[in-house]
Amino acid sequence: MTKRSHEQFSKLALWILVLTLPTPVASEVVCESGVCQESSWANTIWYYTEFEADEADDEAVIRLTAADEIDNLWFNGDSVRLSGFASRTWTQMDEREVEVTSGTNEILVAVINQGAGDGSGLLLELETGAQRAGTKVGNREDREGAWRWSAEDPDEVDLDWGDAPLVQAGSMDLTQIDGRTDLAVVPVAGYPGGVDIGTKDGGITLSLIDGRNLALGQPSNVLEANDGVLTSSWTPGANALNKHVTVDLRQIRRVSGIRVITKAPSGRKGTYFINSLKGYSVQVSEDQFRWSEVAVLHGITEYEETSVRFEPALARYIRVVVAEIDGISAPDVAEIEVYGEAYGAAGTFESELLDLDERSRAKNIGKITWEADVPEGSSVVLQFRTMVDGVLSPWTREYAYADSNTFVESPEPASQFQYRVQLSASVEGVTPRFRSITVESSADDVPAESASGRISPVTVEMGTETPFTYDLDLEISGQNSGVERLIIAVPGPVTLDPVAPIDGLEGSGSQVVGAGMTDRGLEILFDPPLDEDVQLSIHMMAAMYTIAHSWSTQLLAPDSENPQNVVEDTRRGGWSVSAPEVLGQVLLDVGVEPRVFTPNNDGANEYATIVFTLAKVAGVPVSVRVYSLNGALVRELHTGPLSARRFDGSSLSPPGRWDGTDAHGNVVPPGIYLYELLVEADEGDERRVGTIGLVY
Repeated sequence: MTKRSHEQFSKLALWILVLTLPTPVASEVVCESGVCQESSWANTIWYYTEFEADEADDEAVIRLTAADEIDNLWFNGDSVRLSGFASRTWTQMDEREVEVTSGTNEILVAVINQGAGDGSGLLLELETGAQRAGTKVGNREDREGAWRWSAEDPDEVDLDWGDAPLVQAGSMDLTQIDGRTDLAVVPVAGYPGGVDIGTKDGGITLSLIDGRNLALGQPSNVLEANDGVLTSSWTPGANALNKHVTVDLRQIRRVSGIRVITKAPSGRKGTYFINSLKGYSVQVSEDQFRWSEVAVLHGITEYEETSVRFEPALARYIRVVVAEIDGISAPDVAEIEVYGEAYGAAGTFESELLDLDERSRAKNIGKITWEADVPEGSSVVLQFRTMVDGVLSPWTREYAYADSNTFVESPEPASQFQYRVQLSASVEGVTPRFRSITVESSADDVPAESASGRISPVTVEMGTETPFTYDLDLEISGQNSGVERLIIAVPGPVTLDPVAPIDGLEGSGSQVVGAGMTDRGLEILFDPPLDEDVQLSIHMMAAMYTIAHSWSTQLLAPDSENPQNVVEDTRRGGWSVSAPEVLGQVLLDVGVEPRVFTPNNDGANEYATIVFTLAKVAGVPVSVRVYSLNGALVRELHTGPLSARRFDGSSLSPPGRWDGTDAHGNVVPPGIYLYELLVEADEGDERRVGTIGLVY
């Protein structure tokens, strides 16, 4: 199992393609006028096995096919590539002659799955003068002929095939394949990231668990019975009636079969007949209290291994019970395997770095839209990152399926783009299906050639008004549109220094014509737009109520709503600010401003605002409600997630603002009303109540 040389294994490109080039496989990425759409995917999987031959055979035959394309075949390190692989169809077995040597022989096949809906996997038959063999699903670590797979080129990485994952059942439709001679051979597949790109209905789904030994390495009352090692075993004894092995799958699965493998005789000691179970039953349970028998096997005559299939059943616990003995022989069971149907619980697909369609110019990425089928009990989460000046950014925050059609917060202008899709399902038999992603980009509305920002200080006392300086370095060339606006994600309301709010504009020809808080943060407007290199220092006062905050920044060109995300200047401090000492409470400084208000349309005291400070938390559910004195709900002012900051009358759209009306828009009678402020934090709910006076 040594690493192959470059001569033995030709380098195989993964599915990555440059977007300006024609795609070599099924339509993957289409880019027109700054819009790139991807709706199919491809990957390359290397499949490996080794087998023992008692004698050489120079006229052995391999027959094989794969979904969707065989790129190369190596036998004992020699390429068996002949013309015809690329033009063949997966529905026809290809035949090649190979020379089998006495002793260990090795087979390696590189398969390109084009995501064309033809399934996933490899189907291979080997016929020699002395034996027939082929692809088979084997989940046991030391089983002869076990197939393994890798998504990495063995010529590029130091790969030990003994550590590579075992294959699962492939998803090829055997009824469509011509040229099969050994019906015992089955398709096998590897699923990078636990996802499948070859499904008939298209898209990316969680991989099926068919062919995966669900019991391997799971908790058991007899650990030797499901450790994957055939040399360790369960020995229940000659009088073993009703003795059992119980395996905990650790989650409820849809199980449909088991396999029991007899320990091989050692030297002159024992035989498969002596070591084999004579009969057993299979029981399943979801809770270990209620058990159901799903299969019974009596009168066993296949002594090396047996298997039983049964109607799929939901189960977490599987029990194999000795149901028949002869009172003489003592069984010696090497392994008990459990198989099931449906899908895995989680999987991840990571795209290659995708070149944008104008390589000569970095681009501003616009809105990104994705489509997916997300049934109840499943989820789709995306993350993104970009290449700016040869540096690959960290992954962004997670974007949910519902966040589609949005600008993402990754540094720009970018030359390359990458995305990651995370699929999960909490319901057995359910999988989400990621169908497509569309990325808009443009080189025409890029405000600056490069932009980097940093904040100081980077350590503050939580809840204390602190002077901050935000430094922004802009390089603007004649190709850029210039900066008309910048938006800084501040931790809460800020106040610009009244004497010297911004340094660095001298000589630029631009001036600040507007500055204030918006829903997106601190927004500063320049007129005329900044159109040359500048180094700005923005001075402000702010209090931070979170443990950490990132002062990320966006630039906007004139007449554009597509923001350019500024790069964090980590070499000179970055823009992440932390508060090492945490406040003791989540809710602080709760009150009403004013305590009595008069909603009579005279322009004075028209609103009452329940003011409060939310500390330490991020995105926790907060509700603000108004009740009458008899406890009847009058108005729900806010319900939803809020991040830590101060909320008062100066805030934009304060969550606690009340105009004196009920849920139907009717003005309520004058009097005393109660407010309730409820925060649902991980450390426990916090609740505050108080009174509001309403008069006319």
